[in-house]
Amino acid sequence: MDIGTYAGIVWRALDEERQGMSLSALMSKVNLSTFEVAAGIGWLARENKIWIAGNSEEDMHLSVSQERYY
Repeated sequence: MDIGTYAGIVWRALDEERQGMSLSALMSKVNLSTFEVAAGIGWLARENKIWIAGNSEEDMHLSVSQERYY
């Protein structure tokens, strides 16, 4: 698989959980290695497709970016 595939797997997992999830919950949900999840998160973050909150791995919360039109 390539990084785009990892990003798609991570995005779909986050999209299913509308409130987002912790990094540890994401790791439990997807069947990817730590490197693969990190690569997917990096791809999605670079494309502004996800929000990342928290200051540490234990505190990290990830969610899908929602486009808002006013």
